[in-house]
Amino acid sequence: MLMFAVLLQAATPQSAATYLTCTLRGDTPMNVQFNEANNTATYSFTLGGIDRTYTVPAAFSVDRVTFNSFTVSRIDLTFERDNAKLYDLGGMARVDHGQCVKAAAKRAF
Repeated sequence: MLMFAVLLQAATPQSAATYLTCTLRGDTPMNVQFNEANNTATYSFTLGGIDRTYTVPAAFSVDRVTFNSFTVSRIDLTFERDNAKLYDLGGMARVDHGQCVKAAAKRAF
């Protein structure tokens, strides 16, 4: 009976993609899509007038999702960027903090 329950749980489909809009203090909003079934995050933003979109591996845990240098809390949607790998900070804050909100996917189909 236990074997059947484990097989049934494994066959349960993953939830649909999650769409968020995330902003770090003073930065342009970033659109984020999480696909837990594929362990990926797709994020897009505009920098210097150029739209940029990246799909990268993501680590999903019970309370957070981490991708590249970003972390989103699954509890309260706080958003963080760890700059340690990006810059020689020389006394500046190593982590930028922000917030995400759920974004409704606007689709025609």
